[in-house]
Amino acid sequence: MCVSTLRLIRPASEAPVVEVMKEFFFLTGCLLCDKPVHSLKDAEEELRKGGGTDIDIVLNLNVFYWEDGLPKWSGDAQVYESAWFKQEWADSSIGNSGFAIRNDRSVFVTYQQPKRKKMKFYRKLIDRLIFQIWNSDEDALQREQLFILNRLYFEHHLLGFLQSKRALRMMNMGEALELNLGQQTISADCYIRDMLLAFNRFYQDTVELQRETRVSPYTRYANINIARKIREVFQLLEKKPAAKWSEDGGFPSVTYCSAGFLLEALGKLYRQEPQYPGTLFLAARVCQSEPSQEQNAGYYYQKLFETIAGKDKRAYSFIYYEYGRYIERTERNWRRALRYFAKSAHLTPLSYQAFFKMGCCEAKNREFDTAQIYFKNAIRIIWREFSGGRPIAWENLSLPCIQYLFKTYMWMWKICLSLAKYSEAQAYLGKAWNAAEAYRENQCLRRAYNPKSGHWKELESYHKNSRPVLLLREIVRSSLASTSMFIP
Repeated sequence: MCVSTLRLIRPASEAPVVEVMKEFFFLTGCLLCDKPVHSLKDAEEELRKGGGTDIDIVLNLNVFYWEDGLPKWSGDAQVYESAWFKQEWADSSIGNSGFAIRNDRSVFVTYQQPKRKKMKFYRKLIDRLIFQIWNSDEDALQREQLFILNRLYFEHHLLGFLQSKRALRMMNMGEALELNLGQQTISADCYIRDMLLAFNRFYQDTVELQRETRVSPYTRYANINIARKIREVFQLLEKKPAAKWSEDGGFPSVTYCSAGFLLEALGKLYRQEPQYPGTLFLAARVCQSEPSQEQNAGYYYQKLFETIAGKDKRAYSFIYYEYGRYIERTERNWRRALRYFAKSAHLTPLSYQAFFKMGCCEAKNREFDTAQIYFKNAIRIIWREFSGGRPIAWENLSLPCIQYLFKTYMWMWKICLSLAKYSEAQAYLGKAWNAAEAYRENQCLRRAYNPKSGHWKELESYHKNSRPVLLLREIVRSSLASTSMFIP
C-alpha cells in the first residue's frame, strides 16, 4: 500500500521550504496538504484532531521555542522526553543543519536553513523525510526509487522550472481572456528551451529507471507526470520545436507523448496500485490537456470519488475543488460547480482557492453580497494564515497564493464598479497592482535559493520579464484605462 497523502504542519515563515517539498511530492503523485500554524498550541491542536492523511510532517517548530523535545500533550497522549528526543537525533541528522525523527504516523523535523548551498540542504531534507516515511522492509523498493527521483529532481534543477511552468497557466486566466489579453503563445526562448530539456532529461531517466525488474508506482507516476507537463508547455509555444538539433540554433528533440499514450500508461499503473488516487487524478488532468479527450475526464473524477468512499475526505478536498472547476468549464453550470467548491471549503477551511471559486460562481449569478463574503474569506485566509498576519508578508506567500490574491482583488474591483462603489473599486485595483508587483518579485522563491547562484539569477531574470508574469500588469493597466482610474 503506497503512502499517498501527507499533511504538512509548519510555521508560515517556512514557505520557501514548503515550495521545494511540494514540487517534489506533487511530481511523484503524493498529495501534500499544507497547514500553516502560528503557535506551538496551534500545532498541538492540529496533531490532536488529525487531518485524514497517511503521515503528518511537523516542520521546524523551533521558531516557537520548541527546543526541549516533542510537544507534550495532556490526557492519555504519550509524553515525549527530551532525553529520548536527543538520542533519536543522533541517527536522523540532516547534515549539520538539523534532524528528522518519526513517531507512529508523524515525522518531526527541525533545522536551521543555511544561507548558502541551500539546494544541497533541501535534497538532504527530502532524503531524510523519505527515509522516515517509507521506513519498513516492505517499503524498501519505494524508498530506494524515491531516493533516485529526489536525486534527479535536484540534478535537473526542476524546482525553478516547475515553478515557472506553473506560472504559464496565467496565459489562459479568465481575467486576461475577458480583456482579450489571454490565450497567447510564448516563444521557445532560452529559459523555456532549458525547461523542456530538463523535463525531457527527467523523462528519459525515469524511462531508464523503469527497465528495472520491479518499479514503484512513484517512478511510473513521475514519468507520466513530467510527460504531461511537456505536453502543456508545447501547447503554449508559438512555434513547435524542430525534431532535431540544428547548427543554426534549432531546438533539440524533446519527447512529446499523446494523451492516448499517457492514458494507456496510467491504466497500467492503476492496475498495479488501484488505491493510489494520484493515478486517477493525473488521468483526468491528461484528458483536460487534450480537447478531444476533455469529456472523458469526468469518468476519472467519478472513479476518484469511488476510490475515496469511506475514507476521511479531508485529505481529498482538492478532488471536489478540481471537479467543480471541470463542471464550470465543460457545463458552465455555476450552481452545480458551487456545490463542489462548497464541499471542498467545508473539508478544508483554509482552501482560499475554493472560497475564491465560490465567490466567482455567486458573482456570475449576480449575487454580489454573497460573492463579496466569499472573496473576503479568501483574502483573510491568505493574509492571516499563509502570510502570517498584517502587514502582509509577501515573502511567506507562494506564487499560487499571490495569483489568487490578485484574481480576488480584480473580482472585488468589478463588483464594486457594478455597485457604483468607485472609491472601493479604485482601492482594490491598487491592491491588485501591488499583488502583481509582488508576484514579479517572487520573494518566497528568492528565499529558497542562494541569491548568488547562477540558477537563481537565470530564474529571476526569466520570471520578472516573462509573458505570463507581465500579463498581470497588463490586466491592471487595461482595467485602469477602461475606467479612467489611477493607482493610488
